[in-house]
Amino acid sequence: DSAWFTLTVLPKPNVTSNPSNSTICLGESINISALGASQYSWSPSNGLSSTSGSLISASPAVTTNYMLIGSFANGCSDTSYIPITVNNPPVVAVTAASSSICINDSIQLSASGAVTYSWYYPVNISATSGSNIFAFPTTNTTYHVIGTDAFGCTDTAHIPLVVNPLPVMNMIPPSAAICYGDTAVLSASGAVNYS
Repeated sequence: DSAWFTLTVLPKPNVTSNPSNSTICLGESINISALGASQYSWSPSNGLSSTSGSLISASPAVTTNYMLIGSFANGCSDTSYIPITVNNPPVVAVTAASSSICINDSIQLSASGAVTYSWYYPVNISATSGSNIFAFPTTNTTYHVIGTDAFGCTDTAHIPLVVNPLPVMNMIPPSAAICYGDTAVLSASGAVNYS
């Protein structure tokens, strides 16, 4: 005797994501879209804008391997994994020999902690890039430097400079002429120290 039965093979989703992996800087977010199914579930929930849907935003605080489960209405499902590497930003510092200068003088500003540097306030500086530049502000100015590391992560440092005016000097002679052997007293004003 013989018996027959029909086995129905239901389609299974082929779940993928775009991007399939990514590297971000701490504090940044990235949009991830899911493809290949009709319903989606994301985990873990840390750093995700939603745990369902075909488009989510991820901003994890640490490197995380997200799991994406896509399914059809027939109950068949597929799983994909999306690793997101999180790089810590650099710690950028900027220093100068002094926090104040005299007007018409210049001072060297030195940045550290990153690989490349971009300088702002871009007025009265010798260059807008590089770890060492010279600034010659004419008024009190705060300079900003953005440092970028090898991963493209950035940090910003600031340094205020106070610009002091030059003293207004006055010298008062006792008279236009003195007799030979006499002593003349010269008086100066307008500064603190005199040579």
